[in-house]
Amino acid sequence: MVCEGKSERNYLAALNRLLRDSGIGLTLLSPNPKKRDEDGGGHFRNVVQKYKDFRRNNRNVQPWIWVDWDLYLRNDQHSMELYESRPKGIPAFLFSIHNFEDFLVLHSSTDRVYEWINVCREYNHFTSPMHSEEYIPLFKRQFPEYKKGELPDSLAMLSNVQVENALIHSLDASIPFRCDFIENLAEFIMARYPDAGRPWNVVKKKDE
Repeated sequence: MVCEGKSERNYLAALNRLLRDSGIGLTLLSPNPKKRDEDGGGHFRNVVQKYKDFRRNNRNVQPWIWVDWDLYLRNDQHSMELYESRPKGIPAFLFSIHNFEDFLVLHSSTDRVYEWINVCREYNHFTSPMHSEEYIPLFKRQFPEYKKGELPDSLAMLSNVQVENALIHSLDASIPFRCDFIENLAEFIMARYPDAGRPWNVVKKKDE
């Protein structure tokens, strides 16, 4: 995995615990970044450099690239322009729409998801995504203990129910948040572990 930053890597660690406890023989790895990579976040040039570094040392591995969509919708540092004209060999990215905090909310109850949707609509987040200094104070109203880069206490020990919530909400076309990563992961697991069951079989039910 090539991730945007510390938040995603902490989530992968929690997800790996869940996979291990569920008996699924899959481990999601993301190398610790160099400081310059951390500073660059999910901007196109930064993640592509991390991708190339990873591939240089792991020729037989095709990593996924997981980043936030807000940087690209705003075209920060020309990220959307560069992404749309990316060279051959750079795969399609997996996006959290619009950011990692929106993805975290998907793990909550439907009522709580819609509470956050209403906040985001009030601040025009869906057409002009808020920057972290704007949305973090709002996000902390729902998750007072949240610190940027860390998981909220409620998600530190990730559960099957929470991941199932995330998948159900991500796949719901009426909800303006989604996460390519969690959907792709569920499809990957069901293709290799067809008896995996909940929460991963939510994607299978979608196609029935």
